[in-house]
Amino acid sequence: VSSGGSGCPEGSVRAEIAPDGSSISVLYDQFQARVGAGVPVDRKDCNVMIILDKPAIFSFALESADFRGFVHVSPGSRASQKVTVFSGLGDLMRINVNLGNQV
Repeated sequence: VSSGGSGCPEGSVRAEIAPDGSSISVLYDQFQARVGAGVPVDRKDCNVMIILDKPAIFSFALESADFRGFVHVSPGSRASQKVTVFSGLGDLMRINVNLGNQV
């Protein structure tokens, strides 16, 4: 796993493959964005690359994604998460999630 971006300092992202090979969990130890009274909009990004070593006759696909974490949205603020997934074949999946709106 390699990563880079304003939201994931070096060494703060790791991937774990399930023992049966059916899933990969990507864990972000330090991903955090903050905003509040007198604080400008805080945007963070994290680019993660996972290289899979597999036999040529095998294929894989992203079937689902599950995001977990903590969000606190103060009055007058809103938060969202935007995820774009690319594969080596140029496939693309976009996920946009409204995490809270206290405007």
